[in-house]
Amino acid sequence: YGDGVPRMVAAATAPCDWVSGRGPLQLRLKAERDSEKRCGPPAEACPLDRGAMFSKALGPLEGGDAPEPLAARLRELVSLLHGEGYNRSTLLRLARDHGQTGYALPALGQLSTPPKDAGPVINDLVWLFGVGAPLPRDKVESILTIGVLQALVSLGVVLIWGDLVFAAVQIFPVEGALFFTDLPLWKTFCDSIYQLGDDSLALAVASKSGVAALRGETLRILDVCTGSGVQGITAALHATRAGLNVELTLVDINPRARRFVAANLILNDVQGAFLESDLSQGPVAAEARYDFILATPPFWPAEGKQLFQFGGADGERVTSQIVSGLLPKLDVAGLMYIVTPVFNEQNILSRLQSWGVDRWMMGTLVLHSSSLNLDELVSHGGYGAISRRTLSAAGIESGSVHGLIMVRNCMWGHATETEPDLWTALMGCGQQEEASWKVCLKRSGADLRDRVLSRIRSFSVCSKADDQRRASPVAAKPPTEGANKMCNGVRGGLRN
Repeated sequence: YGDGVPRMVAAATAPCDWVSGRGPLQLRLKAERDSEKRCGPPAEACPLDRGAMFSKALGPLEGGDAPEPLAARLRELVSLLHGEGYNRSTLLRLARDHGQTGYALPALGQLSTPPKDAGPVINDLVWLFGVGAPLPRDKVESILTIGVLQALVSLGVVLIWGDLVFAAVQIFPVEGALFFTDLPLWKTFCDSIYQLGDDSLALAVASKSGVAALRGETLRILDVCTGSGVQGITAALHATRAGLNVELTLVDINPRARRFVAANLILNDVQGAFLESDLSQGPVAAEARYDFILATPPFWPAEGKQLFQFGGADGERVTSQIVSGLLPKLDVAGLMYIVTPVFNEQNILSRLQSWGVDRWMMGTLVLHSSSLNLDELVSHGGYGAISRRTLSAAGIESGSVHGLIMVRNCMWGHATETEPDLWTALMGCGQQEEASWKVCLKRSGADLRDRVLSRIRSFSVCSKADDQRRASPVAAKPPTEGANKMCNGVRGGLRN
């Protein structure tokens, strides 16, 4: 077409099977079964189905590196998004009539008309990259430079279909950073990168307290089951803002995670190494040690094909493997944070010890939301898709939907504490009975978040004696068999 931007086909209407996000065209697709009434060309006219389109997003970064000109265009996109206010506060305001838990871009997907509250450019950017709805090409070209648009098309981040531009990914703001994730249509293909939910956002906030508690000029960070890389990259940013050096390793079994991690490292100007593995082949050196290990493992108590979702019959298969397999790699005075629901919370400390937590040499703190019985879990705890009988057969008698497991490699002491609506509280959005976009912007929500973060930090600090013990390390224990099985079976590397 002379402008260097390829088009899929010269058509004035949107491809039925390529409707992205939860925008109005998808709502029409559900409401009107006739393809010609829905959006123009019949489904058989589409060269690829929706899953094929999404699965190709960021494909050119499969090797993990981007040519400098392409990286420069991504940095240009970041500057534009930051400059226009594509951030947490803006999205909260735009979602005020739709968000139920205060801060989640999937809530924006419920918008059926473009937002009009902020400004013309940021509204269009949120409509395209947040909601996942199409924009007219001429409008996109008035916002993005031709170089940025070319780069996004070549990366498969956007698709030009006639006179419309679609996004194949979502851009999510977290702790002042920006992250590519798959759009919230994960049922389309089993190896998708999970969009960022309350659990991921809560851990990204909590890691700031962990970084503040750790000492040393360089922090060695390991992000397990990394998905988009959000936890490791966010922790690295917390550390660099505090003036620390970072050695970052991100591990996932899903090959698609490599491209998302590569893109998100560029977006946030962070250096890191990605390893595609379930650790069964030992890509993480046996002698490697880490100061901070982060994980958001799959925790859905069922079996299935979605890589990021299913955590085994009891929801703890991957969590237990991470604890048992990676504790030997945790350096003296190091920290491990795992965000997960906590089932049978009255026994969680004994289970952690059975997975390898040294009762006398390590400390544990498990924060969790209010306990629900089986009927409550099924009726309004988010587990309605699983029968009460199935949960009971797995040995689950109760559960806390929000949980954060913390292990420190120093100073014994073990406790569980109830923090209602833990993840919502960590996001600064209050507690469930009052949670809304308004609370997320109020001082009360921030005060609650700060109180929880203070508790996390007070637990995470080790003594100077432990620092001295770290400076004179003893022979490290060899990794256990659990490390070789981490994320295996359910292949659960994609919760992030």
